[in-house]
Amino acid sequence: EGAEQVVHAAGVDGPALVARGQIVSARAEVPMTVEIRPETLDALDDSGDEQSLNALADLLSGRALLRSPWVDLDEEAWRAVAESDQVLEQYTLGVATVEEALGTSPSGIARLDPDATPATLGLLRRAGVTGVVVDTDRITPPGRSVHQPVQILDDNGVAMPAVRIDEDLHDTLDHPDAELAGHRALAELALTAHQADGDLGVVLDVTRVDPVALDVVLAGIAERRVLRTSTLDRLLGLPPARTATGAPVRVELRPDTAPDLTTLAADLQVTRGALAAYAAMVAPADAPVAPLRRLLLAAASTDLDPEEASDYTTAVFDAVLEGTDGIGVVEGDRITLTSRTADLPLVLRNDQPLPVTVTLVLSAEKLRFPDGARQTIVLQPGENPREIRVETLASGDARVTATLTSPDGRIELASGIVDIRSTAISGLGLIISIVALAILGSWWARTIVRIRRSRSAATVAPAPVDSEPMGGRP
Repeated sequence: EGAEQVVHAAGVDGPALVARGQIVSARAEVPMTVEIRPETLDALDDSGDEQSLNALADLLSGRALLRSPWVDLDEEAWRAVAESDQVLEQYTLGVATVEEALGTSPSGIARLDPDATPATLGLLRRAGVTGVVVDTDRITPPGRSVHQPVQILDDNGVAMPAVRIDEDLHDTLDHPDAELAGHRALAELALTAHQADGDLGVVLDVTRVDPVALDVVLAGIAERRVLRTSTLDRLLGLPPARTATGAPVRVELRPDTAPDLTTLAADLQVTRGALAAYAAMVAPADAPVAPLRRLLLAAASTDLDPEEASDYTTAVFDAVLEGTDGIGVVEGDRITLTSRTADLPLVLRNDQPLPVTVTLVLSAEKLRFPDGARQTIVLQPGENPREIRVETLASGDARVTATLTSPDGRIELASGIVDIRSTAISGLGLIISIVALAILGSWWARTIVRIRRSRSAATVAPAPVDSEPMGGRP
């Protein structure tokens, strides 16, 4: 495996990376499989260091590359917090970045993290992984031989071929006398080859081997007909190790405990929502948003502790806040409407240097909005006067609340109030008034008739009769 250097916003040391590539290139006869983080390639491109990027592409030309996510990612930890899409997105971007920067596609082989589970394997299969490299102490049972591929079942019961790193050979090479260690390792390899009935394979992580010891081993392999170097692809294609009954050896993963990413996952989810809302406001969306999306992807890297990851999401939030600042409703003097239907003048402000798409939400108790109380509009930089068609439902004072949000409604940008006095009588009010006048007129008419009848009756009534006759006795 080749050099690896994961770099975030701080940039990358191109010459140092090229020097590592030269170590791989100097051993052109060895078909090493190289691992390089795609984010490193993006960092070189972003820094404008085309010379280092082109040199690296030349040095790695013809080399098989491991399939890697865009940043170093703990796939199982993200799967455990229901963020499988994060993993798939990282692998998709990783493949695209390698193809664009180096002009080659990575292989379908990936190296398993210590906390990988069968469910992790299933997720990696969805990301295009067809075979894996695994540490011997991460599987059970380890098997009698690490020189043949084994099978690991994913969570769907589908077998994935795996090759194991030979830790015994690493122990042999880990000696103060590098040259002596190389000769001992070479003798062990030759003995194993002579005793084998067929092809066997040994996997070494050359980043853990002293270059002097490695050169001794490689020189000895070139001189012995029973030994040769090979790619991981070829090793995975060897006949699998078999049990005494002839069945392929199937091993189980023995995973470490995955870190708990619940807090970071929630932070990323909220931040992605805010960024998606902002992306819907700006056009073209990729111009101001693409770098922010990369920051969120970088925040998932295992190279960051929780505080550093939080710094990334905070930076994105701050950028969204800055990109939506200065968008508002200009409040003016009270407006008088003299007709039942009229155009309400409204001024919206955009202090950003680019057009933004917003949703205008209108509400009022005594008014109706014939064109709709919710309108999506594009605000050009500066002041944007608009006329809103309104219909009065009653005369008197009214208050219109104008709220600006992102098109998806996730971000409330600003709110303003326009006071209105309507002197017009609405159609309903006119009908009510006519009915009221008719009722009042009818009441007055009935009252007047009743009063006149009472007076007329009083005028024609006979005088009272005295029971005793006038003039005394008869």
